[in-house]
Amino acid sequence: MLSGSERAARYESRRRADGYRKVHLWVPAARAGEIAGIAARLRRDHEAARQRRSLRDRLRRLEPILRDYGIVHLALTGAAARGELKPRESTDLVADFTPGCFLYASERETLERDLSARLGRPATLTDGMLLSPPERRRLAAGQVRVF
Repeated sequence: MLSGSERAARYESRRRADGYRKVHLWVPAARAGEIAGIAARLRRDHEAARQRRSLRDRLRRLEPILRDYGIVHLALTGAAARGELKPRESTDLVADFTPGCFLYASERETLERDLSARLGRPATLTDGMLLSPPERRRLAAGQVRVF
């Protein structure tokens, strides 16, 4: 059984490995709420970035499989791009296919099921060429490119 100091050291080591640094501050009591809000926002932003990186890394490992389906470019959109995914929420993806590539509905469903299984959460795949130009521009503003 670990002592309290050993547990604390192990905890700090894990947090450092996750990119966190321990900072202690003395602030005026009148500004403590403001500083706490800033710290919470920083923690939320850090978690969002970590979540995006994790999803992007998993999708990049699937790139050879996705290219076999004719996908040239893949991007995260929506809550996945913002890093605001909730546990059961779908991962929204926009794919650009090679010109002349055509997927039957059954192949697209198979691809979505395979992506969902590999990502461990539901995945929704949209063909970027089927989007209207205004919708494409709107989505492009918030996309995170995978490959």
